[in-house]
Amino acid sequence: MEFHGKPLPIKRFKEGIHDMIREAEDILWEDLMWVSEKKERFEIDLDKIQDDLSFAKRGASRVTNEANWLKNK
Repeated sequence: MEFHGKPLPIKRFKEGIHDMIREAEDILWEDLMWVSEKKERFEIDLDKIQDDLSFAKRGASRVTNEANWLKNK
């Protein structure tokens, strides 16, 4: 791969993409979640989220389902 006529090793290209992803994650955590330190970040396993749209009723959602609440470890 070349950039402005100069060779650009794939390794440097991949590192640049990974750096942009990390920077985007930092911005999202700081601006949307108001978390400034990486040790305060958490992950949610989306495969474990329980939601059944066939039983839709007012006031009930995946947010009110206790199985989806984060547990303190």
